[in-house]
Amino acid sequence: MEFPPTGWEIFEAKLFETAAPRIAGDLVMDMMVQVRPNGRCLDHWRIGIGGSKILEADFRLTDICRSTRVSPFKLKFQSWPRDVKLRRNMTTSKWYDGMAMIAQREAAIYKQAEEQPSSVEDFLAVMEGEEDISKKAFAVRFGIGIAADKSLNLEMQGLPASEDTLTSKPAFIG
Repeated sequence: MEFPPTGWEIFEAKLFETAAPRIAGDLVMDMMVQVRPNGRCLDHWRIGIGGSKILEADFRLTDICRSTRVSPFKLKFQSWPRDVKLRRNMTTSKWYDGMAMIAQREAAIYKQAEEQPSSVEDFLAVMEGEEDISKKAFAVRFGIGIAADKSLNLEMQGLPASEDTLTSKPAFIG
């Protein structure tokens, strides 16, 4: 077989970490592979995310936080696809600490059935009353999943633990 195969785009190695998908659409993914001169793909790969549509996450905090104090709240945040950075040789991003996202105003917090966001200070005051520190922790990340139709989907994944806890456990790093 001749290398490179027809249809492959070959770029300089220095562009590997920063290359963006070359196709257009609302949400697109390109897989990039480091290829040796002999055509063998033995080193690193990564998935680049791009697109023209803003991604929006909107979920109830009770889905990923164990505190009963979060029951009336939901979290919303937005991201451009180009800002989703999946890690090299993995199909997930790093973990983002939920409480830090709220405190740094990277996410908005809403009370059930209210149109306007709640005050971050009010939410943090509600959470101050939670005595068990592990119950008010949660983290989210982006991940690539396979849908029932065998297409690739970008997903939001979450767990009821802090970013520090998740990154200190080898089973959750990958």
